[in-house]
Amino acid sequence: MKINRLLAGTLALVLVTGLVQFSTMNAFASSEFIINGDFETGDFNGWTLTNSGFGFGFQINDGTPDPPGASGPIAPISGNFDAYSSQVGPGSNIMCEAMLVPSGITSATLSWNDRIQNRALVFSDPNQEYRVEITDAGGTPIQEIFSTNPGDPLIQLGPNNRSFDVTLLLQSLEGQNIRLKITQQDNLLNFNVNIDDISLIIETGPVGGELLPIDSTALILAGAQSFSWMIPVVLSALGIGLFVVSRKSE
Repeated sequence: MKINRLLAGTLALVLVTGLVQFSTMNAFASSEFIINGDFETGDFNGWTLTNSGFGFGFQINDGTPDPPGASGPIAPISGNFDAYSSQVGPGSNIMCEAMLVPSGITSATLSWNDRIQNRALVFSDPNQEYRVEITDAGGTPIQEIFSTNPGDPLIQLGPNNRSFDVTLLLQSLEGQNIRLKITQQDNLLNFNVNIDDISLIIETGPVGGELLPIDSTALILAGAQSFSWMIPVVLSALGIGLFVVSRKSE
């Protein structure tokens, strides 16, 4: 009976330890921080648009618009809609989305799909350029994430998948209001950009309190679904149980 009670206690210890680890593991959350990044609402809900010069601003594309220049109509990158830039002369088209950077960031990935059609002979920085930046709430650039550069192919129909690890950048901005800014600027000749599937996935973990030891975290990441991370706990608990049984039998 003593051994049965001991084994029951050992199993209870294993179960409680496993539940604590499982609960801690589930404290990590992954969230999408871009509103309407696929434009499937058929409008620019979530975005702020500005344009200057002869830019028409970013517009919604359902495959029927024929922007000025030689580009012609083009199907949305995915779904029913994407966004495209259009102009009849020198100017810029800008779309921005504001967000509050959360705390406890463990990873962050910014991605999108695009098509580029530059009818000028070159890309020029910044006069004939397409760029994506992170700015502060007032619009001051913090970091450029992507831009076209002299020497790049002028026509990139793709669609081109762009994906960037912005973990360190956003960790340095935790708790701050920022903006994702997408700019298409042209001063040489017609320049059309289509963009779609804009996404910012941020994973956050526990803030404050006790963090998981490195070895436990590695075990969870390696085998959370199979619960193989509980093996060391089971072995430790059984070792304690056998030691106690040995002492009782003396």
